[in-house]
Amino acid sequence: MTVRDEMVIGDTELAAQVKGKEPLTMEEVEKLEDGAQVIITWSGGNGPWQYTVRTTQWGPAAMSDWEVEHDKVDLHKLMTLVGSEKFHTHVWLAEEQRNG
Repeated sequence: MTVRDEMVIGDTELAAQVKGKEPLTMEEVEKLEDGAQVIITWSGGNGPWQYTVRTTQWGPAAMSDWEVEHDKVDLHKLMTLVGSEKFHTHVWLAEEQRNG
């Protein structure tokens, strides 16, 4: 079971955290600070996965734990086309970010 009750690749525990919650808007994503923890389901349906936000000259990017450790930004993980429509990339603050 995923956020949209569809069969996609992702973490089922993260899917349970965001089920029924509105994703962030692009404006909200652009205001996230470096190091913010987010949960993302990409526009193609891959996810949800947890990432760390890094601000780049091209906009906010999602970084895996490995990418953070090695200070590598994957330009394929720029957070673009963010919104709430089915074809958009969906971004939520991770639970520990909300409670912290």
